[in-house]
Amino acid sequence: MADIDPSVWLFCGAVAGAFVAWMVLRGKAADAYRHGAAEGDSERATIAERLSGVEAQLQEARATIIA
Repeated sequence: MADIDPSVWLFCGAVAGAFVAWMVLRGKAADAYRHGAAEGDSERATIAERLSGVEAQLQEARATIIA
């Protein structure tokens, strides 16, 4: 073990650290993506409900104007 240059050990440590950091951050990024997608779906459903209500009000207003 003493025959290996210290710069090789430094490089191996950096590679191992980068791998561990990648594994940790990959999980966090996946969780953030899932959370954002769920929040977006919720907001889209809310907007669709509001749009349906506005369309119903518009139909009522048109019926009132025509009658």
